[in-house]
Amino acid sequence: MLDYEKLDVYRIALEFVVATVEIRDRLLRGNGELHDQYKRASFSIVLNIAEGAGKLSQYTALILNSTRVGHGVWRPL
Repeated sequence: MLDYEKLDVYRIALEFVVATVEIRDRLLRGNGELHDQYKRASFSIVLNIAEGAGKLSQYTALILNSTRVGHGVWRPL
């Protein structure tokens, strides 16, 4: 399991994607642009959470690495 998959907010966002699929299915014909927007927006939320979790991990690694260097105990990660 990847780090972001452990986050509650990620799991809730996946549930939101399922809910938006149900909403999109109820839209009347002729609302193709709205249908596409729902799809893009819901997937974007999930992808942004995953991306942000990855950046947080990279940021944490940089902080830990700089702390090790500052204390004279540098070891590659």
